[in-house]
Amino acid sequence: MKSTLFFPHLPKCGGTSIEKFIQSSGINAFYDYDHPPSHRKFFRDLSERRNKEFSQLNFNVFDIVYGHYPTKRYNHKSNVVLLLRHPVDRAISHFNYWKYVMPKSNLIGLAKEPMVQLIKDGDCDFVTFLKNAKIDTFFLRYLDELDLRDVREVFFTDQMHKLFDYLSDYFDLKLPHHNLRERENTIKKESVPENDLKFAYNFLKDEIEIFKKFGGSN
Repeated sequence: MKSTLFFPHLPKCGGTSIEKFIQSSGINAFYDYDHPPSHRKFFRDLSERRNKEFSQLNFNVFDIVYGHYPTKRYNHKSNVVLLLRHPVDRAISHFNYWKYVMPKSNLIGLAKEPMVQLIKDGDCDFVTFLKNAKIDTFFLRYLDELDLRDVREVFFTDQMHKLFDYLSDYFDLKLPHHNLRERENTIKKESVPENDLKFAYNFLKDEIEIFKKFGGSN
């Protein structure tokens, strides 16, 4: 059995396509979507508690650990795989998802993020979203304390076929690629005004540096 891969799914970075690939592959996967990193203290505290609980468990019986979780939760043994997206592009997708995709019936999601309703009602623009949702610390929350020596491979959403080829080779699979951006291609997109885009590049400059540290281009 090959070493377990640890694959933290950063939201709005192609996760739906990856999850479909894992589900169709038949590999033994552990899904961790419980208490992902958050800028809210209540959810941060829950995440820290879960980190301590998980440190007592053995995940070597799984082929892959996948989901929204802080990278420091697991003992990676240099087996982390990442799929990253440019912070500005990711933020725009995040905004459009909250505005056009997250259903109003998702009461848990709306309770966790009251801003979603403001965005849907047109009372919160892109710049306000960036500030109030603390998007300038998004990568930091997910990638904090991740040592580059723990990262086995890094892939980017504009070349997702390379990720699927890698997973197919690693697990000796012969599967057709799913529509690589299936849900993303169906999301209604709102163009961002030029001034807002300039603000985003400046506001997210630290996030862009983290992205570049992992091999992303500006």
